[in-house]
Amino acid sequence: HEIKRRLLLGRKVMTNLDSIFKSRDITLPTKVRLVKAMVFPVVMYGCESWTVKKAER
Repeated sequence: HEIKRRLLLGRKVMTNLDSIFKSRDITLPTKVRLVKAMVFPVVMYGCESWTVKKAER
């Protein structure tokens, strides 16, 4: 349940950044840095304690 919730939160962050990702004025490396800085931390928060069930893999 927590993994799906985190993925949903990451998707919300991506949606909020949609105009930036569609912008041609911002380079691809900058967009990648934004994902690494703003999306990955939201998705991965608390992942050390997640229990992954076989069905979730």
